[in-house]
Amino acid sequence: MKLNSIILNSKQNIKEWREILNKFPPEKTDLYYCPEYVNLCLNEKNNAEGLMFIVNKDNKFWINVFIKIKIPKYNNIEKNYFDLETPYGYGGPISNSNDKNFLKEANNIFCEWIKSNCIVAELIRFNPVLKNYSNFFDKNYYSDVKKTCSLNLRLVNSEYEPFKSKSKNMLRNSSKKLISYISNEKRDFSYFKKIYIELMKAKNANNFNFFSKKYFEKLFKLIETNGFLVLISDKKKNKVAAGVFLYFNDKVHYHLSASDKKFNYSGTMNLLLYEAAWHAKNLNIKTMHLGGGNSLDENDSLFKFKLSMSTDINNFHFVGRVHKKNIFNMFKKEWSKKYSQTSNQYKNFFLNYHFVN
Repeated sequence: MKLNSIILNSKQNIKEWREILNKFPPEKTDLYYCPEYVNLCLNEKNNAEGLMFIVNKDNKFWINVFIKIKIPKYNNIEKNYFDLETPYGYGGPISNSNDKNFLKEANNIFCEWIKSNCIVAELIRFNPVLKNYSNFFDKNYYSDVKKTCSLNLRLVNSEYEPFKSKSKNMLRNSSKKLISYISNEKRDFSYFKKIYIELMKAKNANNFNFFSKKYFEKLFKLIETNGFLVLISDKKKNKVAAGVFLYFNDKVHYHLSASDKKFNYSGTMNLLLYEAAWHAKNLNIKTMHLGGGNSLDENDSLFKFKLSMSTDINNFHFVGRVHKKNIFNMFKKEWSKKYSQTSNQYKNFFLNYHFVN
């Protein structure tokens, strides 16, 4: 039977999109492939589209979920060009089949579509929990590997297992001073939004679309169906920290968190993660993915903290594929000239010519 391919839009084809996801067993899918999550990541300023590319043969399916982003105009170029990027978080191709010939054929069909649709480059952040890098066959492109941490929720219990003694002590001490609880209330989300924005401003973080009002509105709707908030307060009922956790099937992801700069209780974030793990376990979720650090360095302080609250280390592969090298280089050159002040800050970003603010 001949391989067939179709493309679905995350806003226009939600029903069909979900029908495709239902053809995958729970262990082979994740939240990042859901249309609601993809829509959360769309930036309307750059005409972004959330798309699912599907290749099927009999009951074998290979899908790739990505955001198609229009490249800003440079040097009076009239033709429109685009890049593809994994939605914020993790993605890459997934399949319900392990047939290597089918996977290779599907990848080739996708590359043929790229060639005929003015796609300059793509940035793929493979899912470290699904370990789907094996579904990718082009080995001659820029790539790197980072480490992420995950927690086997089946091992979590009321005695603070499976954590090591230092983390257990942090949890015991923090639980004497602090209270943790689960919420899906709008007022608690508003508190989280407030302290998260304050934290990002204090860090001079890049003002991407996830700071927008629409992003937070869509994030709260997603929490109502596929997530929960963890709140931490002290004995005086002052809220001191909050975190957002998103789940789908048997996996939950530590999405965003922030602590209130007015308070500095030791072990706050340990307790926040433990409360999330305990709640997720009660939802029959098997794995909590904590993510990685702020850099590739395994001595990164954030990575070491997450490692202390996890049971497993995963390989996070991210790959940059350039399909139109001359045009890609031309965009980088023109961007560097036009945005000389910005270019130094973002020079190491693969698709840096999208930073035009």
